[in-house]
Amino acid sequence: MKIKQKSNSNSKKVVVIGLASLVAVVGISAGLLMRDNSSAAADNKATEPVASIFTFRGAGDWTQGPSNETSMALFSKAAADGTSTCFVSVEYKAGTVDAAAELQKDNKVITHGGNTITDLGTKTLSIKTPSGDKQYELHQSKVVSASSSDPLMGGHELGFLQLSSGYLKVLGNCNTAEQLDGTIDALQAYVLNSEK
Repeated sequence: MKIKQKSNSNSKKVVVIGLASLVAVVGISAGLLMRDNSSAAADNKATEPVASIFTFRGAGDWTQGPSNETSMALFSKAAADGTSTCFVSVEYKAGTVDAAAELQKDNKVITHGGNTITDLGTKTLSIKTPSGDKQYELHQSKVVSASSSDPLMGGHELGFLQLSSGYLKVLGNCNTAEQLDGTIDALQAYVLNSEK
């Protein structure tokens, strides 16, 4: 009788060890599966495009270019040779802006190396924001490059709009200064959907 009890006791140990092993294998497998699924979800989330705070309502011969959460570029439709004559961009930045100081910095960057700038005046434009249409001054300039082998675009424009929690930097460039007025419709087709 003692032999039978030992046999029963050994059988119980084998069953308990087997069950414990099975639970461990299932637990590890489930953990690995959950980790793989959460990694895949994170990878998918990382590759999803981030929505911009801007939208483009469309304007004539303009197409939307690259954008990220806080900026968006637009390009005039390609000419016969496949090049775009103008591009514009708008970018949201945190903080406050000293527009006069930023314009001076921009001029220094452009004139570095002997390039020259001629002020063409300003245009008053507006952009649609969550709190209504807001106006800003767009400063336009003619740029003459010092280097004919690596010339800058001949038309340049820059503007800033102070908002309650940050500001917008508006930039435009065209092959020639005479093409700058063609950017106005595109710049006014931007919509700021939210402030950061």
